[in-house]
Amino acid sequence: MRLALATAFVIATACTRDRYRADVYPDHTDTHRRIFAGEYETLKDCRTAGHSVLVALDRYHDGFYECGRDCRPSSLGGPDTLWHCAVVTEVHGVVVITR
Repeated sequence: MRLALATAFVIATACTRDRYRADVYPDHTDTHRRIFAGEYETLKDCRTAGHSVLVALDRYHDGFYECGRDCRPSSLGGPDTLWHCAVVTEVHGVVVITR
């Protein structure tokens, strides 16, 4: 029985991968305007997406992006719901750690 539970735990944790959510804020003074830029398996892919969206919008110097890990929608819901991330790993190229 213990072996079965241990095996199930190892399989479940091995199959779980971190996901990074990219959100872009075109205007650093208005954090209510957010553009979802996708979910990615790697932090590098998340960074690339955030950077690319800012460049495409010609807002690289006026905006910023976030890459959050293991994000979930808030319980408030709504069409433009807030997201809560276990860790925000990067904000516009600067590595930060928040929990």
